[in-house]
Amino acid sequence: MRPRLHCLTILIYVAPNREVFGILRFVAGIGLGGLVPSANAITAEFVRVKYRSFVSTIMMSGIPIGGSVAALLGLVMLPNPGWRSMYALAGGAGG
Repeated sequence: MRPRLHCLTILIYVAPNREVFGILRFVAGIGLGGLVPSANAITAEFVRVKYRSFVSTIMMSGIPIGGSVAALLGLVMLPNPGWRSMYALAGGAGG
């Protein structure tokens, strides 16, 4: 069974208070922290040696690019729908 990090993101959307929000963010961060090295190892194992460094670079570039896209979306989404809309969008995209 593959982990469902987007489920934690959706739970963050409905967090009733700061304490639950912090706990869910912490657990989601642990999951993401385990996902990134695992994805890098799988890439190294299944991609041909000739393309391995290129594919690994492209894959690892997704983290800062995704963070930049999330920041830009936040500029648009935070004033009107609020911070919860960001977690709803991220949780829906993960499913």
